[in-house]
Amino acid sequence: MNFDDIIKEMEAFQRKVMGSMLDDFGDSGRFKPFGGFEGIDERLKELEKGGQPGMPQGEWRFERIDRPGVKGFIARGMFTHPDALKKPDEILPPLRPEPGRPRRPHYDIQAEEGRLRIYIELPGVDEDAISLEVVDGMLRLHAGDFEEEIDLNRWTVDPDKMSTKYGNGVLEVAIPKEDLEEQRV
Repeated sequence: MNFDDIIKEMEAFQRKVMGSMLDDFGDSGRFKPFGGFEGIDERLKELEKGGQPGMPQGEWRFERIDRPGVKGFIARGMFTHPDALKKPDEILPPLRPEPGRPRRPHYDIQAEEGRLRIYIELPGVDEDAISLEVVDGMLRLHAGDFEEEIDLNRWTVDPDKMSTKYGNGVLEVAIPKEDLEEQRV
């Protein structure tokens, strides 16, 4: 038996398995508009060869389940699309900052009785390089290659009485606020 005969035998077996699978799904007559099973087989072969431009390319894998109380199939599609994303950073931000662009620090806001405490992580930044200002309810931070604007408009704050403490790469900002009943969430 040569290689071509083996391939033909495998294809015949595949058609039998697919036919049996379609019979298990019920009325295989609904595939008649596609030329029956043979029509589907031909369409799948076209797709494997490259098919239509812009269409996903790949294969289906079927696994039969025949256990007590569980019968059916698992169908897994393994496909790629020729127009796949060229830049994955369109979905997720880059893991490393781009050179020349400011970094955004991690921060945490704690609303306490009478004040806000904001903890901002600024690793590797000298205390002299930190600049803070509150403009239109936004706390603006410039520190080394870090930049951030933190919205404080949820609270009524007094930026003139703001105090800061910096140590071990963490900036602690304390801003007095008014505790109004409407502000509590």
